[in-house]
Amino acid sequence: MAINGGRTVPTVNVTVDSKVTELISRAAESGERIVIEQQGIQIAALITYVDLQRLEAIEAILLKKAEQEEYQWLKAALRNPAFDFLKDPEEDIYTLADGNPFHDSEWVKTAGSDPSFPSPSDPEEDIYTLADGKPFHDER
Repeated sequence: MAINGGRTVPTVNVTVDSKVTELISRAAESGERIVIEQQGIQIAALITYVDLQRLEAIEAILLKKAEQEEYQWLKAALRNPAFDFLKDPEEDIYTLADGNPFHDSEWVKTAGSDPSFPSPSDPEEDIYTLADGKPFHDER
């Protein structure tokens, strides 16, 4: 296992043929993005580690933005008098004993289920502004 950005990532040692090695070299040396297809269906891609880090950073930013937007909607709904009826005690009809717990078997396979995986909404993640860097334009 290797540590990658606070996450534990499984390390796999495999033997590959020369064509795969050539593709990996092309991706590493030129930054070329290579899509792997099986029976005409795109199933994987080879990208550089730098591209992977950039995509993960973009994903974190988008998740944070979505979380902030959801928070704004929730805040607006709480303040909207149209929902005041939900504050009535007779509307509080459910308890923890109602229903069945929901357990998503796929959740354990996600990075979000790892307690050491940083949340995009963590304050220490919010250290840069658009004014801190230069615009990025992907030439590919």
